[in-house]
Amino acid sequence: MSNARSARRPRTNRALVAAAAAGALLAGGALALPGDPEAPSTTTLAGSAQRTLACPDAGQTFYTFGKPTTKWVATGVRSDWAKPKVTINYTKSRSAAVSATLSASASAEAGVIFAKASVEIGVSVGSQWTWTDQWSYQATVPTKAGGKKVKKARLVMFHEAKKFGVTKKRFATGPRGGCVTRTVWKTTATAPVKKNSNTWGLQYQYK
Repeated sequence: MSNARSARRPRTNRALVAAAAAGALLAGGALALPGDPEAPSTTTLAGSAQRTLACPDAGQTFYTFGKPTTKWVATGVRSDWAKPKVTINYTKSRSAAVSATLSASASAEAGVIFAKASVEIGVSVGSQWTWTDQWSYQATVPTKAGGKKVKKARLVMFHEAKKFGVTKKRFATGPRGGCVTRTVWKTTATAPVKKNSNTWGLQYQYK
């Protein structure tokens, strides 16, 4: 008899411990039974988690810029056409101007783009460069240029410009929360430098 009673006691103790643990969980709110009015709403928890993971900068935009390359853009300062072997002497007081080229989608933001680009690429650029001066230069028209026979040529003043890629991006909340970036548009811009960086050269017409 004594052996039978002692074998039953561990089962009773385990049942009491399990009941006590279940009671503690229920009392602490860590476990809720189906239909319990005190059960937390899964919808509320999901909404709270989503708000916690939302991107704080969602909707804000920014620009990134590609590596610039140098381009020489022709100005309106130019001589008349001359035939081969003729020396062109050009001396004239007038304004030279170069305007930036930008896609229609980005043109409304040109001022902001070029201001930020000046910092990013390390060269001050703008929407337009103008300068009034007395320009003087001369050159002799060759008979050949680039392996082609020259029909005629003219002197042209070129102004330095920078060509670079521009990407507009926007912060957004990702599918699993947190911040991600979306591309709004991508384009290429060519903007004249603000300093007076000019060179002269011949423009050709070939036979």
